[in-house]
Amino acid sequence: MTIAKKLPMPAWVFLDSEINPTGDAELAAVPEDRIREACGIIPDFFLIAVLEGIDTASRPNVENVSERMDAAYRFGGFRYPFDGTVSPQGVYHSPFEEDGDEPLPPLARFAYNNLELFVYRYAITALRDRSTGEFKAGRFD
Repeated sequence: MTIAKKLPMPAWVFLDSEINPTGDAELAAVPEDRIREACGIIPDFFLIAVLEGIDTASRPNVENVSERMDAAYRFGGFRYPFDGTVSPQGVYHSPFEEDGDEPLPPLARFAYNNLELFVYRYAITALRDRSTGEFKAGRFD
């Protein structure tokens, strides 16, 4: 194994991060390195967006951070927003739960100041302002 494989991605180091923040029993059985791998580089898009906004006069918010995440990703993301809701604990509820979609507990949560990013299965991602509850959900696959 190379040294690079042993080092965590930058977002895991520089952001307030938590694996399985809701304590989901199914996710608790998954090794942490597998959850980190499942999150991929999505958290790093969040870190990039936050860092790029530090030297601007505007406070990081859902709108400007999601735009910078989309610019870094360049293949969709929040440009094609998902409907649904995010519970106070961070669980994503699809508008299709009546048709059999299961609520998605977050694999991980990343936070910077008032913003938090949740990464779910299937590369579904939600960016939320903790103080206002405003959020955007999309897919970064």
